[in-house]
Amino acid sequence: MRRELSVLNTNRVMKNGLRIATRALVDGLWIRCDTGVPMLVSHDHSRVVGWTFPLAVHFEPGIVRSASLTEFYETNEEACIVEKRRLHFYQSLVAQKQEVVDTLKQDLKMYFNGQEQIVHGPQIAFFEKDLASRAFPEVFKLADNDKDGLVPLENLNPIGPGVFQIRQFVIFAHEYFRRALFRLNTLNAEFLTELQNLDKGLRARVALDRDMIGLADDFSMPIELMYVWGPKFDDDLASIQDGVAVFASKDGSERFFSGVSSTEFWWKSDGSQHKFEVEEIADRDHPYYRGEKQFGCRFAHSIITDSTGVAYHLDGAIRMYSEVKMANRLEKRINKAGKHSYYTKIWRIDGEIDTVTWKSLVSSYFRDNTLVGEYLGGVDDNPYLRNMPTGNTSMQDHCGAKYAYIPYSMNAGDGLRVSISYHQVEQPLVDGPLTHHIASNDRLSDGEKEIWILDSRLIDFLKILIDSGASTQKLEEFSIVKFQDGYVNFPTIIHAKDKLAENFDLTQNIIQQVVNIWHAKGLDLVIAYSLGFHIEDRIVLISTMGHLEDIWTWVNSPVSRIPLDKEAIDNWSERIADYLDNRYTPAGDCPPLGNTLKDSGLLAILRQQPQNLIYEYIRDDYGLRLDVNQSSLDQQALDLMQSRQMSLSTGFILHKLTCSNCNSEYAQCECNSLLDSNVGRRIDSCTPLHPHWTDRPNG
Repeated sequence: MRRELSVLNTNRVMKNGLRIATRALVDGLWIRCDTGVPMLVSHDHSRVVGWTFPLAVHFEPGIVRSASLTEFYETNEEACIVEKRRLHFYQSLVAQKQEVVDTLKQDLKMYFNGQEQIVHGPQIAFFEKDLASRAFPEVFKLADNDKDGLVPLENLNPIGPGVFQIRQFVIFAHEYFRRALFRLNTLNAEFLTELQNLDKGLRARVALDRDMIGLADDFSMPIELMYVWGPKFDDDLASIQDGVAVFASKDGSERFFSGVSSTEFWWKSDGSQHKFEVEEIADRDHPYYRGEKQFGCRFAHSIITDSTGVAYHLDGAIRMYSEVKMANRLEKRINKAGKHSYYTKIWRIDGEIDTVTWKSLVSSYFRDNTLVGEYLGGVDDNPYLRNMPTGNTSMQDHCGAKYAYIPYSMNAGDGLRVSISYHQVEQPLVDGPLTHHIASNDRLSDGEKEIWILDSRLIDFLKILIDSGASTQKLEEFSIVKFQDGYVNFPTIIHAKDKLAENFDLTQNIIQQVVNIWHAKGLDLVIAYSLGFHIEDRIVLISTMGHLEDIWTWVNSPVSRIPLDKEAIDNWSERIADYLDNRYTPAGDCPPLGNTLKDSGLLAILRQQPQNLIYEYIRDDYGLRLDVNQSSLDQQALDLMQSRQMSLSTGFILHKLTCSNCNSEYAQCECNSLLDSNVGRRIDSCTPLHPHWTDRPNG
């Protein structure tokens, strides 16, 4: 499947005034890290296009983001895999509410006909043909006595938009109020809230779902995080001319997400009345139907008094077309199409409606269809949000041209990047006698294949760790590389469950010790380090990345100390966000999240090696020299090199590294050049690697 890194949510205040707390982002990651969630088009559960796996919560100054890996299916076989995941996901949602299911089943058993089904839409409910009608005949008698099959809102007890309580139960507004007319989707909360808040003199009525019953105590308001246009309207209807107007979706993406190809508007005069009709032309068939395709098109109708310009009637319905009749409908405009559909009215208002409310109701009824608001003269508060640039073109624009080559570049004062990720594991990653498992994060090409490596600057760090009592792999098991740049990837250190607190403190203390030594030397380094440990059946991975100056401040602050239980991590996440926001200016996604956060949820420095580079290493009196054919580089790279913003750097696989103090293999001796200035290291045998870009040469 095609995989993409994306952002699910942030801790910023949203346009609707809500804000997700940082700890809630981290808690959500814990809940869904093992199962993932369906990837939907426009929150439509009938349009599952892939699967989203929450990956990590990423911190930078100014914002905290919940990042995910999304898999999009591209073949029928992959679609089947996603479908199996979808079914299992819904089953798990129901299983989590087993107590609700059992209560509902016991309380409703006298009304079942043996065909009942459990649905999650989005709260737990039982569904069966006419189930609600049988359980609450007094309510549905009102609908039966109404010529349109509607129930006055004044006879219902709403506890949410389109959710009405009867004793311990709830019934729902008609399924056609749901997105795509699909029962697993949410109700049109914005419209139904407006409708329920109207003055009682307007005698608002709605159609009810005759087939579904839920439990009142189980109700909670679902939150769908998406940009919904809430246009501001004027109070003018009189200036709208008679005739038909057609507003078509502007491009393929708008049509794809809304499921609407166009919307048709018709004004006509009839004596002292002005009549209005609007119908959207659906671009997709109804997901409920099997066999012959059916197309459900939303429709609204209103009557306005010519003399006053005030509407005194407004209603909405669904026009359901067969495939043949839909084809015929497409060939005609609304004023010539006639009535050739199965018509279901789902709401109605009778009484004088002020024009601003009238326009707002019509617009919100056609949820996800911004063409209606545009036609009615609505003005968007923030048109930029509806016309955001597509593609990953912003990296060079707001970070600088060199980020196309060194997308992880950071400077002192840029603050830290921190990530928290959880991964379900069947058995501990650290087993046997090891207290610390070392996993390399660095990889480079040797010209033929990618190799996992350990930066030679970290040999001393691992020696201190081992000498301090840690039990880990032998250093000779790693491919050691000497980089000639100012970037250092620490290996990920996973800790055993036994004596976790003691061993974890040991690791953090030694990282602090090494950082303090490097800082005292005034080194210009960017560092990334990652620590892992187990909580229950999950492995916790926490990464930190930044310039040495900022890392030094961090490791010497109490907030850098990582807690080892889930609840404490939730609380700690708020402290991280506060620490970054209070000390640094907003980072603005520079360096870009997608270039430092790996598929594992870890932050890492992944050096970029130019493609199709023509070069050779030449040995002369000064040693080994890199000679590059500049015609194999693009002009932007040449310009950046000319302005000294970046250069090509080399790395060497060290086959033999000798200690100058004891003349032994350095990885195996007891000497430590970081702690003893008299100890040196001599490279006796090495192989150069393919060059990479850097803005910190000779690190």
